[in-house]
Amino acid sequence: TVTGGQVPVSPTPTPTPTTTPTPGGNCPTTAPVYPAGRNSYVSGTIVKASDSQFYKCNPGVAAWCNSAAEWAYAPATGAATTSAWTLQSCK
Repeated sequence: TVTGGQVPVSPTPTPTPTTTPTPGGNCPTTAPVYPAGRNSYVSGTIVKASDSQFYKCNPGVAAWCNSAAEWAYAPATGAATTSAWTLQSCK
């Protein structure tokens, strides 16, 4: 019940801070930003993709990682990204 003409006020929620993963663990402190270095990637090469995440070239498919067919194999955005790249979790 509201009395005296006052309107109850709900507390403003405190926003939860968001954190951005930082390189560490299995991610390098520096990595080529895809497609920089393309044609020199080998299985195990880690790159930073357009989504600012790190991806590692899968074993045995370096040719796909080096492919100019970005629509297919670009990390994060290619239709077949997971065939060529594995998202790395940074700690």
